[in-house]
Amino acid sequence: MTNQELQKTINKVGLNQSDLARMIYETETLTTSQRVVINRYWTGKVKIPHWLPKLLDRYITKANEQRINT
Repeated sequence: MTNQELQKTINKVGLNQSDLARMIYETETLTTSQRVVINRYWTGKVKIPHWLPKLLDRYITKANEQRINT
């Protein structure tokens, strides 16, 4: 996944960088370093880890299932 693909996917599901960080780190309160890591993925300064697209796919699938069931 490229940083442009990450941005497109995140925007498509209505999330932002902070939402993504909270999902990855499973916390409501983010540290500066956590925000910086996500921003580096976002801007392409750091390669996106192989597990992140899989995590996003799971999130999207779960969100779609919840919409169908409500």
